[in-house]
Amino acid sequence: MWMFIVETAGQFLSTFFDRFSKDTFSIIPYLISLISLALLIACFMKLLKNADSKLWTVITIIVGALSIPSFIVSRYLFEGVWTLPINLSISFFITLSLFLIQYTLKKWSKSLQNEWI
Repeated sequence: MWMFIVETAGQFLSTFFDRFSKDTFSIIPYLISLISLALLIACFMKLLKNADSKLWTVITIIVGALSIPSFIVSRYLFEGVWTLPINLSISFFITLSLFLIQYTLKKWSKSLQNEWI
């Protein structure tokens, strides 16, 4: 969601400045980010399960540190590959949808946590 907020801001700025105009975006960087986020969550969960494991701490830090650079590099490497059309309304809709999914999962997580206590 946070990465797509940047897309939405860029689309909004493109209404005033042609320099920010973009007709399509590549989905590969977002897929790479999704995979790295899943790895980060898996490592973090493993770290929580084995709190005394220093190896999982190192792995979690490495995956976290590589997530953002991999997104940035993949945006330039895969520009024009597997593209989808984008405009301000589509970008806003995706951002809003992702925000609602995040909000729902957060509420669900809190309700599960309250049931366990």
